[in-house]
Amino acid sequence: PAMSYRIIVIENLESLIFENRKKTDMYILRLAEKARAVGMHMLLCIDNVSSRVLSGTIKICFPVRMSFKADSRATAISFLGESGAEKLNNDTDFLFSDCGRLPVLIHIPSSKVGK
Repeated sequence: PAMSYRIIVIENLESLIFENRKKTDMYILRLAEKARAVGMHMLLCIDNVSSRVLSGTIKICFPVRMSFKADSRATAISFLGESGAEKLNNDTDFLFSDCGRLPVLIHIPSSKVGK
């Protein structure tokens, strides 16, 4: 039988972080440890990446990152550790970084149907 995947998605992380940074970091790390122990995957979604939102502990606990177009070079570097995300197309490209390796450009083909 095929094995199903369980995925935990936390959307809009920055609003949780601004409420109470220490508690949020602690709970996310605890949840990530428990999820990893039972074979679940966790996905954190951040709209506006900044060093205030993405702490070092979160970066260590979530080594795989995907970035769509970043606002600036500094934002791209704070998220991926490399620049490049600021030069992406808005809807069809993203950078994928796995465990601190150089980011890989992934292009998503899209077809827009006109009227």
